[in-house]
Amino acid sequence: MKIESLTNECTGCFACQNACPVDAITMTEEKEGFYYPHIDSDKCIECGKCDRTCPQLKDLEYYSTTRAFYGWSKNSNIRQKSSSGGIFHELATYTLNQCGVVYGAAFSYGETLRLECKSTKEVDLQALMKSKYVQNYIGYAFREIKKDLDSDKQVLYCGTPCQIDGLRSFLIKSYKNLLTCDFVCHGVPSMSLLRQHLEYIGYKNATSIDFRPKKREWVDNFDIEEGYGRRRSIHWKLDEYFYSFQKYINLRRSCYNCKHCNGKRAADITLADFWGIYKYAPNEFDKRGISLILANNEKGKEVIEKISNTGSWKIKHLPIEHSAYVYKRIRSEKSSGYDIERRNRFISDVQAFGYKTAIKKRLF
Repeated sequence: MKIESLTNECTGCFACQNACPVDAITMTEEKEGFYYPHIDSDKCIECGKCDRTCPQLKDLEYYSTTRAFYGWSKNSNIRQKSSSGGIFHELATYTLNQCGVVYGAAFSYGETLRLECKSTKEVDLQALMKSKYVQNYIGYAFREIKKDLDSDKQVLYCGTPCQIDGLRSFLIKSYKNLLTCDFVCHGVPSMSLLRQHLEYIGYKNATSIDFRPKKREWVDNFDIEEGYGRRRSIHWKLDEYFYSFQKYINLRRSCYNCKHCNGKRAADITLADFWGIYKYAPNEFDKRGISLILANNEKGKEVIEKISNTGSWKIKHLPIEHSAYVYKRIRSEKSSGYDIERRNRFISDVQAFGYKTAIKKRLF
């Protein structure tokens, strides 16, 4: 099957695993720690559905942003518990108020730490909120989403642009009762690297991870807890994992040639931190956080307008040219900072010499 040869292009979206009619495909952590499809030849019936479903092997329809906004939740508690302005919570509440279901990423702190795709049928909405800088394990969530959609439930799915690609490709047809929301994605490190980092700093059995706790301001410390109140709170620039993420050296291979960095949007709505507020309206900067909101099609625009009419958030129109900076960054250009050779050297050192040695050799 072609999907097994997509080493550099595979995004680990899990569409092939969800599509396989005989469950012959499992997404496993390969040697670099990222999820790739493994096909059980004893189960495979060679129907080719995995190749037909893979978004990297087909042409999908993409959107171009039609309207741009910025804003924040009027609920100060929600805004405080969000990475930026709290707009995801407003979109989720809109869906839940229609007796719908929200799908997103939540940490599972079981025997093996993992970020997983979960729904509000399983976890509290707060578990799905905030930025989580590691790859999400989708499992068979796409099948569950399809069941909900076919049962006429309203569904909000929030994920990376490539995960939105995977869901849309798996579903084949469009659903009026599905709202998709992605975010301006920096790229994804592997869960394996995060586990190694936690072991390196002595928090092997973490019970809480908060990449952006926003204790005092919009960007703040990286917090990790491990039972009995033991906590590590450190500025992101001083944390090796977070810093290597910001320096683009611990990401999945496909992140270095992401097709969503040229204005192609996969979801109905895209969210981001509106750092551009500094230039656009510096007097409106607020350390509690401000969201950038992109309506990529009519459905997204209609939902944003409906929520704005509820009065639960403060929203303002933004000229599109003031939002393009967040997604029009061609990663193949040297100026972008996305140097895959540097990344390969770091990951190779992790494999050959261990995480601690690789960090000291390549990061400082």
